[in-house]
Amino acid sequence: MKNQVGKSDVFTKESLRKLQDKMRVLCIESFNKEYGLINSLTSKEKLSSFLDSVSKTNKEYKKVQTLSVTLNNVDTKIKENHEKIKTLTKNNEALTLRGKTLTKNIKNKDKKIEELKEENHSLKNTLKFWKDKFLRVMSLIKDKLFDKEKERENYFDVSKDLYKKGIIKEDTFNELNDKYNFSKEHDNKGKDDFEIEI
Repeated sequence: MKNQVGKSDVFTKESLRKLQDKMRVLCIESFNKEYGLINSLTSKEKLSSFLDSVSKTNKEYKKVQTLSVTLNNVDTKIKENHEKIKTLTKNNEALTLRGKTLTKNIKNKDKKIEELKEENHSLKNTLKFWKDKFLRVMSLIKDKLFDKEKERENYFDVSKDLYKKGIIKEDTFNELNDKYNFSKEHDNKGKDDFEIEI
């Protein structure tokens, strides 16, 4: 592919003119031989020999023309293939660049995923910490609802505030309310019993 042969390198106007001149000289020489020399061939044989010579020369000329056309076609194909190679090379370079960009993006996303996993783990630990604290606060409030009346009222007021602000759910508030009412009833029963005994 590196060494290209063009038809103009093999055949030029000058080389074709020389070929034509050579044919003309051969024809004349054959004609002169035919009529200038004495030999045993008959005129018919001499003419036949001359025609064979001309026919061979014509065949060679046609071969040269065919070779010229073939070389021209090869030259055209080489140029077309060269253009295709250029286009494919550019496409390959673009795909390589795109591949590098995608690889870089994947690495960045992998890094981000690792960061998010670490953050998620940290958030889980924080959530567990505060959930434990909340459960301890709820346990304290439940215990305090069985305390003395004034302290019990204060803690029940806190429970109501927590429920109104959406910090605790309705079922949790209902559980605290039940404990509060139970504790209150038992306080009153205890006082009534005491008063009766006096």
